Amino acid sequence: MTQLISQMGPTCPGRCQVFGSLPVVSTFNYADHPSAPLSENNRFQDAMAPQISDPVAALYGDVTALLQTVDVLVYQLAPQGQQIWREIRDSLGLDGFQTVMKELSSPSQFRSVSYVDLPQTMP
Repeated sequence: MTQLISQMGPTCPGRCQVFGSLPVVSTFNYADHPSAPLSENNRFQDAMAPQISDPVAALYGDVTALLQTVDVLVYQLAPQGQQIWREIRDSLGLDGFQTVMKELSSPSQFRSVSYVDLPQTMP
């Protein structure tokens, strides 16, 4: 992953870091020792509970943290767009999404599993 991202050149905002055996692709650097590792995150554990016995790929997204990051980026890079971003986020109901997960099995026995964590009530 790191090699692929580096080949994209300086315009690519992605970074890849490895924590133990977990590669993390993000648009920002993580601390060397995360204060709240995913192994202790209940939402991560629930989303990644084994669905496929031997997945080829598993993707996890903390939508709550992603929205917080976008809020900060809009505030820093385009303060005039804050109201528009809030309207987009609220009209799509994005505040309700907490986590998403997708697992894929091998092509020979293709199977896909998705998980979306939502609050009890949605707008």
